[in-house]
Amino acid sequence: MMNQPIQTKNFYESIGFSGNPFEGNTAEREPHIDQYAVRPPYLDPVEEASKSFGTYTLSGSRGSGKSATRITIYRNVWNSQNKHLLPIALTNFSNFRGKFKPDELLEKFVSQIFFLTIEASLVYLSSEDKVELSLSKLDKDSKDFIDWSLTNFYLNRSEEARLSSVTECYDLLALSFSRKSKIWADKKWDAVTSSIISIVDAIAKKFDIDIGNHDSYVKAASKTFLKENIDPLYILRKSVEFSRLMGFSGLLIQVDKIDETDWTTNNSGAAAALIWPLYSNVHLHEIEGLSWSFFLWDQVRNLLVQENGMPVRWDKIPNNSIKWDKKHLENLVNKRIEYFSNKSLSNLSEIFEENIDINFVYSRLFSVAGVAPRTLITVLDTVLTNHIQEVEGAAKLLSIDSLERGLDVYATTSILNDYSPDTISQCKKVEKCDFVTTEIAKVFSIGQQGARQKIEKWIQLGIAKRDGQVFSGEGRKPVDKFTFSEPRISRIVTRNLQLP
Repeated sequence: MMNQPIQTKNFYESIGFSGNPFEGNTAEREPHIDQYAVRPPYLDPVEEASKSFGTYTLSGSRGSGKSATRITIYRNVWNSQNKHLLPIALTNFSNFRGKFKPDELLEKFVSQIFFLTIEASLVYLSSEDKVELSLSKLDKDSKDFIDWSLTNFYLNRSEEARLSSVTECYDLLALSFSRKSKIWADKKWDAVTSSIISIVDAIAKKFDIDIGNHDSYVKAASKTFLKENIDPLYILRKSVEFSRLMGFSGLLIQVDKIDETDWTTNNSGAAAALIWPLYSNVHLHEIEGLSWSFFLWDQVRNLLVQENGMPVRWDKIPNNSIKWDKKHLENLVNKRIEYFSNKSLSNLSEIFEENIDINFVYSRLFSVAGVAPRTLITVLDTVLTNHIQEVEGAAKLLSIDSLERGLDVYATTSILNDYSPDTISQCKKVEKCDFVTTEIAKVFSIGQQGARQKIEKWIQLGIAKRDGQVFSGEGRKPVDKFTFSEPRISRIVTRNLQLP
C-alpha cells in the first residue's frame, strides 16, 4: 500500500490523464468544475429566474445536481459585467436546532438571511481591489442604518460563529472568482479571516463609518431589539435595502441542503417542516428587490402539499424537477475525460479495451448508478481505482470483467453507508428481486401479516417498491408484486455478492 500513490500516478500518466477524472463528485470541492460541466436542460429557467425578482424551486433526487446548479448560478451572477443581485447561500442550519414552531423558524430564517447579507457584502468589499461604492459619501441616515444593521444582525453573534461562517463565505466567493485570480492573489486569508471584528473594523475605518471599537461592539450587541418579536417582512426588506446600499441591485437568496442536518438527513418530513414557513408566507415572495431560489430533495418537495398539513401555493411559485437523460450523462463523462487528459482523450471508450461496445458499458453503469450524475461519477471512480489496484498501476486498459468487478465493489461497499448488514442479509435471503407476500412469509417462516410488515419496512427504507400485480393461481385474485428497487441491493441479490 505504501507505493500505491506512485502506481496510481504512473497509470494516469500512461493513459494520458493529469489525474483521476472521477475523483471529485461534489460541486463545492471542484474548483474547476465550470471547465468540464455540462449545461443541463433545466439550468436555463433556474438561472433566468435568479436574475429577476420572485421565486423558483428546483427539486431532484440526491446526487442529481442541485448544489452544482446553485453554485453555477452563484458564480455566473458574481461574474456578470452588469449590476447584479447580491447572491447569498443559505445552506447551514445548525442554529435552527430545536426550533419547531413555524413562527420561531421564520424569525431564525430572516435573521440568518440578514446576517448572511451583511457578511457577503463585507467579504466582497474587503476582498475587492477597486470598490466602486464609496461608503464615505453616504449620508448620515445611511451610515446610521449600517451601524444599526451591524449591531443587531451581525455583531450579536459570537466571534467563533462569525469566523466559521465567514470562512465558508470566502471559500465560496473565491471559487466563484476563479477566473479573477488577481483580485485574490495578494490576500492573506489567515489574517483576513482570523477575526470577523477585524474585517468590520477595517471596513469601518476605510469608509469612515463610526460604529465604535470592540468594547462598544460587545456592549451594543447586548442591547439588541431582537429580544422582541420581529416582523419577517420588515427584516427582509431591510436586507434588500442593505444589499442595495452596498451597490447591488437587490438580493438573491439560494436555499439548499435543508436535508443535510443530523435531524433531517434521514427524515424528509423534518426537512419539509423546516423549510415550510418560508413557503407558507406568500408575502415573503413578493418583496421588491428580493429573489428566492430553492433547491430541494424531491422527497421533501413531495411532502409540501395540503395532504401533509404543509400547503404551498405552487400555482404562484414556479417550480421544476431535475431530469437527466443518459445522453447528457454520457456527455458529462466525456467532458471530464477531455479536461483531465488535456484533450488527448475525448471518450470513455478510449480507456477500455478495443472492440468493447461502449453502449453496453454505459448500460451496466446506469444499472447501478441510475441517472444521477454524482452517483455515476462515484461509480466510475470505484471502477477505475479498483482496476488500477488489480493491475498494480500498469498501463492496462479496462475490460468488461474489470468493469463488473468494479461495480461489485461499489455495490458491496457503498451499500453499508445507507443500510445495516442485517437488512442486506435479509434481502439476500430472498434470492431474487421480484416477490410476493407469500414468498416472503415462506422464506422467513413468518405469517402473512409479518411478511407484509417486513415488505412495508423495505418500502419505507427505499429498498423495495410495488411493481404491479400477478395472478397467484387459477381462479384467484391478483396479488401485489414487489421488487427490490435499490440498484445496489438488486446487484448483490442477483450476483450473490458477499459484503466486505
